[in-house]
This record gives sequence, C-alpha cells and structure tokens, in this order.
Amino acid sequence: MKYPLLVILLFFSVLVKGQNTIVRGTITDAHTNQILSLVSVSFPGTSSGVSSDSNGKYAITTGKTYTELKFTSIGYKTVTRIIIAGKVQLINVKMQPDVQALTTVNISSGKRKRYTN
Repeated sequence: MKYPLLVILLFFSVLVKGQNTIVRGTITDAHTNQILSLVSVSFPGTSSGVSSDSNGKYAITTGKTYTELKFTSIGYKTVTRIIIAGKVQLINVKMQPDVQALTTVNISSGKRKRYTN
C-alpha cells in the first residue's frame, strides 16, 4: 500500500464524525397537547443548549458524550431524559404544568404614606 497514513487518517475522520449525538423532537403540554415554544433544552451542568421554536420543535447536536437532556420552562416542571451518546434520536416530551397554590396576594399602590408627628 502506497499511502497507509492517508488511509488511517480517513478511517479516523469517519469514526470521529460518527460520534456526534443529535437529538430532535417536539415539546407539548401534557394536559392540553398544545405545542410549547421557547422551552430551554440543555445538557445538565452546562450552558450549551437551544430553545424550542414556535412549532415546539427542537434540535440539539453535540460531539461530547452527554447522557442526559434537560427541558425547562416557566410554569412547567423540569423534565430530564436519558440520551445515548453518538446516536441520532427522536425524543418527544410532554411537560407537566407546575401548579402551586397562592396563599396570599398583596396589592399595593407603590406610594408611601407620609408620617407626621
């Protein structure tokens, strides 16, 4: 073989390219099945992530070996899903509303009363 180093480099470049993890899916409300836009999708412990679009769809790609994906949105419980590193995956998520009962509501005008002696 005339160019063994070239063959080895090409082989390793194919292996490295094949290690990307790609996760796609749609995010919906678990009760109403309405699409949820602007949901944060990230790898736990990192600042890298994406947001779902106006159709509730997301796609995130990484070359690292993360094993979890976290979905967060205001008014919904955080969802964590297990992913397989180095694979292309479709993960659709249904998020549960985070309903908390309010015990007291205080409404004020924002003006202070003047005290006189």
